[in-house]
Amino acid sequence: MRILIIRGVLVGVLAVPAVARAQTKVILVPSASVSVLSDDNVFSTSSVRSSDQMTLISPGVQTMFETPRARLMGSYAMDMLRSMDFSSLNDLEARRHGMLDAVYRQTSRLSLNLSGHYDRSDEAGELNFETGVLLPRARAMRLELGPSFTYRASPVLTVQGQYNWVQESLEHGFATDEHVGRLIVSRQVSERASISATYVGRRFVNGDGFETSNAVLAGATYKLGPFTTLSVQGGPRRSSATGTRPEVVASFLRRKPNVLTYSVDIWRGESIILGVLGPVEVTSATGRLSIPLRSHVQVGTAAGVFNSESLFQGDARVYHSEVAASWSPKAFYAITASYGADFQHGDIRTSLLNDRDLVRHVFLVELRVAPHVSRTIQPAGPGPARGRLTQESES
Repeated sequence: MRILIIRGVLVGVLAVPAVARAQTKVILVPSASVSVLSDDNVFSTSSVRSSDQMTLISPGVQTMFETPRARLMGSYAMDMLRSMDFSSLNDLEARRHGMLDAVYRQTSRLSLNLSGHYDRSDEAGELNFETGVLLPRARAMRLELGPSFTYRASPVLTVQGQYNWVQESLEHGFATDEHVGRLIVSRQVSERASISATYVGRRFVNGDGFETSNAVLAGATYKLGPFTTLSVQGGPRRSSATGTRPEVVASFLRRKPNVLTYSVDIWRGESIILGVLGPVEVTSATGRLSIPLRSHVQVGTAAGVFNSESLFQGDARVYHSEVAASWSPKAFYAITASYGADFQHGDIRTSLLNDRDLVRHVFLVELRVAPHVSRTIQPAGPGPARGRLTQESES
């Protein structure tokens, strides 16, 4: 997998036209963090809860290549875990995370994008990003790849196309694939408001079986102020597994640099969950709040409710809350402390455990160091394309 990520980065760099490479900005951010973690339900079980204190050492690197017409970003990080009470959890590669994002502006109207994510974790529940469902501790892997395009047909009309492939698998278990295609046409009707029409097609593959669904959504976005936006989408979804059901996407966001930031998101749709057959009907509501107390101190909180209904197995409802504080006296390092709590009623794997409750509390303190190195490569003028290296910043 590492070879595939590196190969993808190199192919993306070589694909940039020579004209675009004439002036290239290169940013390299190596990082390392040390975390102390306290978990009162390390195996995520509803019966006998086992607590543990762990130490994480996490090296990583992030790079970016940027030209006037293209941008390529990539990152890779891993977690080395040391447990105080359970030696079986010790692992030099307890987690792996890889990311690739490439953007190429073909013309002033057309831009192309390719994004990908690779995640592997010894704690399967960490990979349920959209559902929050807690699972017993096991090794799991998640791959995601998504090309897309954006075309501005006119100053007020935009067409977007997206394809997203996700594969999730548990060790010694089956793999589930999700294919999602979207076509979005949006029109700006005023300085503040826009409307859109969206088609969403999904295909879920579990071994030899599969399910499909199609949804048509109408949406609107309105800017309540310079930094506040309200967006709503909704419409019917026809599924081969569940028939006709509504699909809803709504968000309310206020974001202004260095001041109070908050957001609320509501979603009803379909997704996949590790170890669960078929698509899962998901209804979620989440909220986030971030407050900068001083120039180097920031606090934030988040909360969410996730309700998941499977076709053939069980149901689960998860309540999640989290609070965090970060202190960054220098640009290249930060200290963060966070506390998170999860309460889950039911079990998505089987209806026999729908009356079970699962509780988990996690406290974490992290020191992260990430020096930032930036370079700009400019053309050397007429003659051999030697170029010259100009330092922009280094810390």
